[in-house]
Amino acid sequence: ALEFGFESLELRRAETDQYGIALALNNLGLLYYKLQDHQIAINYYLESVKHLRKIRDTTQLAFNYCNIGLAYNQLGQPTIAISYIDSAREVRGAKSSRTRLMEFNHGYGEAYNLLHKLDLAAEYFIKSLELAREVNDSRYQLIALNAIVNLELKRGNLPLCNQYFGEMDRILRSNEHKQLRMEIAKQKSAYYARVGKMGNAY
Repeated sequence: ALEFGFESLELRRAETDQYGIALALNNLGLLYYKLQDHQIAINYYLESVKHLRKIRDTTQLAFNYCNIGLAYNQLGQPTIAISYIDSAREVRGAKSSRTRLMEFNHGYGEAYNLLHKLDLAAEYFIKSLELAREVNDSRYQLIALNAIVNLELKRGNLPLCNQYFGEMDRILRSNEHKQLRMEIAKQKSAYYARVGKMGNAY
C-alpha cells in the first residue's frame, strides 16, 4: 500500500496537480496512521495542508486538520489536538457535514479524556455516537461506543457499560469489523474482571 501511495504522489507531482498531490499526501498520512507511525502521518498531513491552502479547498482542508488532531491525540498531546480540530471546524463552519462533525466530536472526546476531563469527554463521545447513528455508520458507532465504555469503566459505571455492550453486540451480529471486534473484546475482558465474570468476552 505504501509503495502504491508513493507512486501516486510522484505521478501527481509530474502532472503538477495540486489537488491530486494534496490527496496523495493525505493518503500517505492515513497509511502511516494505520501503521501507528503518527508523527510521520502528521508530517504528510501538514504537507497536504500546504497544497490545499494554495487551492483553497476548505472541505479537504478541514478533513486534514481533523486527521492531524486525531494523530496528536495518539501521541498524547491533546491540547495540540484540540487546536487542530478547532481549526477544522473554523474552516468549514456551518457547512460541516454530519460525518465530519461526528469525527470532530470524537476527536474532542479523545482529547478531553486524555486531559482527564471525563464529563466533557463523555458529552463529545455521545454526540459522536448520535451522529454515527444518524448517518448509519456502524464502524463509527462501534468506535464511539467503545470509547464511552472505556470512559465509564474508569468511572466505575458498570451497568451503563453493560448496556452499551448490548448495543455493540447487535451491531457486530450484522457487521464484520474485525479490528474493532478485537478492541471491544479487550474492553469486555476489563469489564468482566471488574464484575467477577472473567472468560466471558468474545
